[in-house]
Amino acid sequence: MKYSCEPVFVDDYYCWIIQEIQTEHVIAKFYFEDDALEYLRFLEYGGAFDGYTPEFMLKSMPKRDNINAEFERVFS
Repeated sequence: MKYSCEPVFVDDYYCWIIQEIQTEHVIAKFYFEDDALEYLRFLEYGGAFDGYTPEFMLKSMPKRDNINAEFERVFS
């Protein structure tokens, strides 16, 4: 197995995390075990990066809340 699926307690509730065993990266979080196990099966059968997800793929971009203001600034 290249991934593990475990329940964790976060902010007063349980969620399921999928973690790469080799890199210890947390790949995904799910509220329901069935969803986590379905995604785990996808990963184990060769989906995504086959156990070696590059770190840059796990970083998220900041969300911009002012998209309408920016649109008006550019097109007005």
